[in-house]
Amino acid sequence: PFLHNLKLHGPRGELVHVKGVFDDGTMVNVIGAEAFEKFRHRLASVGQSSSLLKMADGSLVRSAGKWCGPVEVEGTTRHGQFEVFPSGGSWDLLFGKPLLTTFNMTHRYETDEISFENDGRTTLMRN
Repeated sequence: PFLHNLKLHGPRGELVHVKGVFDDGTMVNVIGAEAFEKFRHRLASVGQSSSLLKMADGSLVRSAGKWCGPVEVEGTTRHGQFEVFPSGGSWDLLFGKPLLTTFNMTHRYETDEISFENDGRTTLMRN
């Protein structure tokens, strides 16, 4: 998996540092409920969600809610939406296809690098 640190911004300037799994096969962005419980007091409230998330094994899991807010990667900030559901502690955050698209990221598999541009500057992230 491609792992990289990022920051979630709270409503009063709080920063939550979290290691994300960048996965272009994940069709939603997700925060593990176990991780969210540790830092929820520093972020905006979770809104309701009616989403059912389909797992790799085909099972369906109901989302515990949706968190929306600023997401920062390597100094570039964009708005993100994350479903919250139990991950069993396997990961804290899945940075899925919606955010990869929002940041206009390109994953180069041969070198295992992700790049994106912001204000004419290219940022390169290595796994």
